Amino acid sequence: MHAADVLAKLRALTAGAPDILAVALSAGYGSHEAFTRAFHEQFGVTPESCRAAGSLDHIQLVEPIRMDKSLLIDLDEPRFEDHKEFLIAGFAARHTFETNEGIPGQWQRFGPHIGSVPRKVGPETYGVACNFDETGSFEYIAGVQVSAFGALPEVFATVRIRAQHCV
Repeated sequence: MHAADVLAKLRALTAGAPDILAVALSAGYGSHEAFTRAFHEQFGVTPESCRAAGSLDHIQLVEPIRMDKSLLIDLDEPRFEDHKEFLIAGFAARHTFETNEGIPGQWQRFGPHIGSVPRKVGPETYGVACNFDETGSFEYIAGVQVSAFGALPEVFATVRIRAQHCV
């Protein structure tokens, strides 16, 4: 579902949509339960509590980013580098290429932790798509490089990036 569709569903709920199942089905979910679970995971509240609140003020939304083509720049030719193995730790969630709208929300939830990750290496952040399966689903980790996986909070996911020659 596109971000604009999500906002439309949220607005319908806050306007008092009487049938959450109808909203769930129109959003592409097969059941009220699946919609409620996904909704709570994304926004931290249930559709029922969103409807009862009557506003979107209590939900942190990440608006869609619109690209301004006039701001495009010419890029230098790519350079190839050899990278040693490194370790990434952060917040993970499963997505598909059709349902990856939750990635900005992952970054929003991970952002407050960036400066306090144990054994963090450097200032960079990394978005890693890994653990693909036969259905096209993949795990996305919003994270930072760490020197070791020990002493990380239990909610963190980890991935080891093997040494490689890359762009």
